Amino acid sequence: IQQGQPAAHTPFDTGNNTEFYNEAMHVYNVVSNADAEKVEIAKFWADDPFNTCTPTGHTFNIMTQLLEENDASLAMAAVGYAKLGIAENDAFICCWKTKYDYFLIRPVTYIRQHIDPNFNTLIGTPPFPAYTSGHATEAAAGSRIFTNMFTDGDGYYAFTDRTQLQFGYSVRNFNNFDEMATECANSRLYGGIHYNTDNLNGLKMGKSVGDNVNHQIDWPKDF
Repeated sequence: IQQGQPAAHTPFDTGNNTEFYNEAMHVYNVVSNADAEKVEIAKFWADDPFNTCTPTGHTFNIMTQLLEENDASLAMAAVGYAKLGIAENDAFICCWKTKYDYFLIRPVTYIRQHIDPNFNTLIGTPPFPAYTSGHATEAAAGSRIFTNMFTDGDGYYAFTDRTQLQFGYSVRNFNNFDEMATECANSRLYGGIHYNTDNLNGLKMGKSVGDNVNHQIDWPKDF
């Protein structure tokens, strides 16, 4: 494993019942049998910049909500936005390096070629490689910043994400920030645009990025 980079994805294979084929079949089955809850999650986290906020914009919106809930001082807000800005920037650098190191085909292309030519995703597939998931990586990085700033170490913090109300979506409720990041990652599987391995390894990488930002920089302790 290269420094800061996840292990390689499952070896590409088009043979029936191979590990990679089964990962694609998992995407196909999840999308084909998605219930109303999975559809809602896929669309809530889609963060299409042409229709709602961007993925990073969504995470910053959550930071703003958390700062407001905690009556944050100007100093706390400055530290919070600085931490999140560095974490999001580093997360996308790591993720996009991984994407173009591995250059993995997207599920929609693989499924149409090898499983079902009429397959459609729930949301649009971005025009860049699959592995790893940008949403998973950036959400996990953000989750570690939030956990460090707003919990006392047990990780528990119940909160409501109101980001998409302005775009006509309902709120989403979470018991902690890891739960939020996991739902964001899963939304890309539900939408049909990522294999599960993209999400799982994106979450791992994002958490590492967030932890580095929290602990490798000498942040002010009193605000």
